Amino acid sequence: MNDIVMTETVPTEIVTPVRARATFRLICVSKCKKFALEVSKAQLGPTRQKMFTRVSEDFLVACEANLKTFIHSRVRSHPSKGKTLT
Repeated sequence: MNDIVMTETVPTEIVTPVRARATFRLICVSKCKKFALEVSKAQLGPTRQKMFTRVSEDFLVACEANLKTFIHSRVRSHPSKGKTLT
């Protein structure tokens, strides 16, 4: 006997890569942005033609990474006795 099997063909969708938003767990994004813009304003002064008005997500990711690295190095270099990190 010849059994005919019908299969559904599913159209393949084109998937475009979407950049996932980074989650910031240690830094407050709004305060980090505000501080970075204040520092840039103080450092560059009014003589610069274009002041910074925005902070990129890559900048915030770098801030998060630097903070994590700083905390790891401080904890590693701390003596093992005592209960308080100083």
